[in-house]
Amino acid sequence: MAPQARRHGADRRRSAWLVRTQGLARPPRLPHQRQRSLPNWALLVETGRFPARGDYVVFAPGHDLLVIKHFGADPKPFAKITYGVPGDVVTRTGDAVQVNGKTIAHLKPKTHQGEDLVPGPLGTIPPGCIYAGSPHKDGFDSRYAAIGFVCRDRLIGIGTPIL
Repeated sequence: MAPQARRHGADRRRSAWLVRTQGLARPPRLPHQRQRSLPNWALLVETGRFPARGDYVVFAPGHDLLVIKHFGADPKPFAKITYGVPGDVVTRTGDAVQVNGKTIAHLKPKTHQGEDLVPGPLGTIPPGCIYAGSPHKDGFDSRYAAIGFVCRDRLIGIGTPIL
């Protein structure tokens, strides 16, 4: 196994991986952070449980055309923070994105390369999905439609910062 990731204790339903949050060579697939949008550079990732509000979460970013253009056809996992859970309500006022009335992010109209950024979903977060974000002003997360709500089929695990 690659030195950047080590498996720690596993059973049929749960396993944990030590991963760097910086993009690294494969295998295994590691969370990708082009910018320092999270304060930690290494997470212990546990699979087999659904994230709670405030948890670090590791997920597959999906295959939106903007994701493919910037991260490739087989993008590395993203690491973000769970800001919204099922039943929470996502709203917008101007460029401010709120979860349950608390501003958690601001939208930008375009990428640094001048491409349009489409705002993400609004309304009640559905069962099995979360709002994943970061405090970074340039975060590429659920605030944009290219990522949207992150549902169970894209969730990889819960991250515990270790470095």
